[in-house]
Amino acid sequence: MKDMNNTTDNPTIALSFDRAINYAFQQNAIPVVKELRICNNAKPRKALTIHVTTEPAFAAPIELHLQSLEADGEYRVAPLDLKLSPDFLAGLNEKLSGWLRVEVIENGEDGAAPTVLQSTTEPIILLARNEWCGLVSLPEILAAFVLPNDPAIIPILSRASEILGAHTGRSALNGYQDKSRKRAWEQVAAIYKAIAKLGLRYISPPASFENTGQKVRFPSDMLTQRFGTCLDLVLLFAACCEQIGLHPLVIMHEGHAY
Repeated sequence: MKDMNNTTDNPTIALSFDRAINYAFQQNAIPVVKELRICNNAKPRKALTIHVTTEPAFAAPIELHLQSLEADGEYRVAPLDLKLSPDFLAGLNEKLSGWLRVEVIENGEDGAAPTVLQSTTEPIILLARNEWCGLVSLPEILAAFVLPNDPAIIPILSRASEILGAHTGRSALNGYQDKSRKRAWEQVAAIYKAIAKLGLRYISPPASFENTGQKVRFPSDMLTQRFGTCLDLVLLFAACCEQIGLHPLVIMHEGHAY
C-alpha cells in the first residue's frame, strides 16, 4: 500500500473528541468522537475507505466506504459510532496512554495497490475505572460516580432513619412525598449526622483535582479504608440522598467540592 500522506492536494482530516475517557463513558453511551470531517482538496476522489482504529484496542475498529468525494467536497460524521470495549475499560486500574488513528485510503483501480492519502494519530488518555476526568473531558460524567446502590448505602440510611425518628417522631425516608421543604431538610440533616457518626477521616485530594481529575473512592471502599477526600465524601452524601429520592447537586470550585 502506497503512502501519500505528505502530498498537499490530499484530503485533510479533522477530529473532535474527548481527550480522556473511562468506563463511565461506555456505560453511559457517551460518544467519544464528537465529529469526524474529511475535507477534499484539489481533485475528485473515488472509492475511498476510512479506517478508524485504536491502540490499545479499547474500541472496535470502524471502516467507512465512500463511492466518491468531489473536489472541495466534505464528508462529515457527527458523532462517530466508536464502540468502546466494556471489558477493556472495566479492567483498567491505572491510567493508560493510547492512540486514536484515522486513515483515508483510495482503493486502486485495475488491480493497482490502495493508497493512503492521509492519516492522523491523536493521543487519548484511558483512565482507571474509578477515575474521574476532571475538566479535561465531559466534567458532568462525575454524576456516574454517584452510586446509590452501593452496599454501604443502606446501612447508612438505616442509621439516618433512626436519627430522623428520634428527632421528628417519624423515621420514614420518603424523599419529597410530603411536599414539605422542612421535611426534605430534616432527611438531609439525618443523613449528614449518620455519615458524621461513621468517623471517616479526611484526606487531601490531589493538587488541582478539579481540573485534572482524581481517583474516586466508592462508598464501600470508604467504609473499609476510613478515609475520603472532599469529593469522595460529597459523592457518598449524594448517593445517600439519591437512594431516598432526593435530588443532590454537586458544586465544585478551585480546590474543593460540596
